[in-house]
Amino acid sequence: MTRSLLAAVAVVALCACPPSVPTPDGGGDDGGGNPNPVDKCSGGCAVNQVCDPDRVCRDGCRGTCDGGSFCAALDAGESYECQTVFTSCGTTACEEGQVACLGGACTCLGPARGTFDSCFGDPRFPGAGSVCGANGTCTAPKRYQQCKTDGTPCANNTTCQPVFGASLAVCTKACSAMTACDRGEICSGQGCLPSGLFNGQECAIQYDAGVVDDAGMHVLSFQTVTVGSKCLMRGTDMGGTPTEIEPSGTCNYAFFYFADQGPFTFATCRPPGGAPENGLCEADPSITAQATQCGTGLECAGMRGGTKGVCLRTCNALPPSVTYPSPQPACPMDESCINLYRREDTGHDGALLGVCTKKCNVFDAAKNSCANYGTTPAVCVPTNADGRVVVTTDGSGVCIPKRETTAALDMPCDQTDPFKGSSCGSGQVCPPAGYAVAPVCTQLCDTSCTGTNPPARCATEVNATCPTGKTCRTVTSTSGARVGFCQ
Repeated sequence: MTRSLLAAVAVVALCACPPSVPTPDGGGDDGGGNPNPVDKCSGGCAVNQVCDPDRVCRDGCRGTCDGGSFCAALDAGESYECQTVFTSCGTTACEEGQVACLGGACTCLGPARGTFDSCFGDPRFPGAGSVCGANGTCTAPKRYQQCKTDGTPCANNTTCQPVFGASLAVCTKACSAMTACDRGEICSGQGCLPSGLFNGQECAIQYDAGVVDDAGMHVLSFQTVTVGSKCLMRGTDMGGTPTEIEPSGTCNYAFFYFADQGPFTFATCRPPGGAPENGLCEADPSITAQATQCGTGLECAGMRGGTKGVCLRTCNALPPSVTYPSPQPACPMDESCINLYRREDTGHDGALLGVCTKKCNVFDAAKNSCANYGTTPAVCVPTNADGRVVVTTDGSGVCIPKRETTAALDMPCDQTDPFKGSSCGSGQVCPPAGYAVAPVCTQLCDTSCTGTNPPARCATEVNATCPTGKTCRTVTSTSGARVGFCQ
């Protein structure tokens, strides 16, 4: 989203009007797993469709089924009704909203193209209104998550408010004064909201405009900055008057969640906390938790599990290109800027919020060990900094802080996303779960070191081969890839 569009959306938010979002049914689908309308009925309609007088096959339930149900034909097509989708994984009957199996267990699904969050249901119809939680179960919507005024109540003392319109309500904390809101929020008629949503509160710094006023004083102007940069803290007045000259805030994301598109971000200037670089932090923006909030130019990377994380330096994770040849702020040469939240620069803002982590390589004897981040141990994980590939082809990777609880080799691990912390030990990964197979800590190996005539480097390479009884298996068909799993 461009900066101008962000500003427009911020103004819209204050007026309680909805931002432009995709149509709930993904641009033409009837929802509930039904086929698109087909021009003419000469080829016959689907079993859950009827041929309208205008000779078009249409949903027999007339679009009344939400994301957790499907349209079924009854009495040989004489009538139609919405029937709830029931799922079972093995012998376990899944709960409502859990529509898939992952690792042999029931799980809900977040929004995908043409479908809603399986817990939330279609916003056009009453009821439901939960969201798919990280543990695969339906949970009550929390702060900044979409809600229904006639659905599941908001959690944690928040209420459902039409911040972006009646059909795009979100949970907010009620307030009558600024003191009721968390740090970095402003009290509005629809509760506490991130300051970046308001006019005059965009992430910016001051600079000398190169002119003087009538009194001979240099005129200062504002320059907008992107996520990852330092930004000026401002007052809560309509113009957003700066309260400092040197920026102490950090421009980062305020995350909203909508049932048809998932996380939706706004740039906002976060006040500095008391936790230093590599210090432990908590995902708690309240006024009383300032000591565990990260300082200037730092982001609380949630890699310790739950709400706990480590304060790492912010950077611009956008890959260099012709348009943006040198994204700033950048990391030192021996570090990588990882795309912490796996975002895409869809608005062409020229920035993605990332954090700096040390480079490493699981096969290199001199580079496979990682130093602690403060008091937090770290391991080398062979994953791409841009977040697009879970495992690299050559063993290169980044040093990832360990989660508070890790698993032993061949034991179940609880986090397959390395950007949320390492669940396993050195030389191991927690691979993605399968339909019926849960992830376990898996030893890495070099597939090119398993033949009868291995390369000379295999003699000194760490993690080159598997222990007795296991075979180094290829995990990707990419040409030249040599990272394998011991199975």
